[in-house]
Amino acid sequence: MKEKYSRTWLVAALIPLLATLFIGSNFILKSQGERPLPIRKAPVAVRQLESEGLVTPVELLRPAARLSAENQLEEYSCIVKNNTGKAIVAFSLAWNIITEVAGKESSIRELQANDSLIHPDVQEDHKSGAIGPGAESLADAGPTYFEGHVSVKRLGVSIDYVEFEDGTSLGPNLDGVSSQQIGMVREGALRYKEWLGKVYAKSGRSAQAMLQQLQSESIPDDLNLSNPEMKQGAYAYRMRMLKLYNTKGPVATQKILQ
Repeated sequence: MKEKYSRTWLVAALIPLLATLFIGSNFILKSQGERPLPIRKAPVAVRQLESEGLVTPVELLRPAARLSAENQLEEYSCIVKNNTGKAIVAFSLAWNIITEVAGKESSIRELQANDSLIHPDVQEDHKSGAIGPGAESLADAGPTYFEGHVSVKRLGVSIDYVEFEDGTSLGPNLDGVSSQQIGMVREGALRYKEWLGKVYAKSGRSAQAMLQQLQSESIPDDLNLSNPEMKQGAYAYRMRMLKLYNTKGPVATQKILQ
């Protein structure tokens, strides 16, 4: 079965403010408009992380996938459980979507990475998004629609990468893709912070000027963000700073940029 890696999607999940990114196939079409009702479930096989002890350090539970048509995968999800004594700040799941065309099966590999850290400036959001020791978190994706002649047969899911609060990690991290994608998101956040600091300084440290930039949904071209992951990081940092401004006032954000 041939795996395909040729297209990238990036999606923002704002509650909590995480960055979620997907690396998939050029056969996949993302949906627009109203979604049809699900008609059946697709089987999902789980491959757990290898463990030297009796308990898997990070475990995948209750996998599920719903199809609204043979070629329309509405959602696929599982629970990520942290069985260690350290908080998880980022992780990446590897989904294998098995499809069939004219009796021939193919495997499409899609990475779903979640990063609660983005940037250490706003610790409150970081802590709320992390998966603490013994805690569980829902990881869901979709919808993913395929060309009309493609039929989704089954799925597989495994953990590709886990990053803990102390910087240690687990997982195969195949070809280093998961950690690289997460790193680019964080680079985008860093560049946005540096740009925002310059704008703030040029404005004479005006809180109103800073708020105006945080309320603008457009990401400035002069940040030189070369890929969607960096843009997502900049967007996530802007949203976190805007939330901080709205909840704790301008002084809290000004302290970060000084």
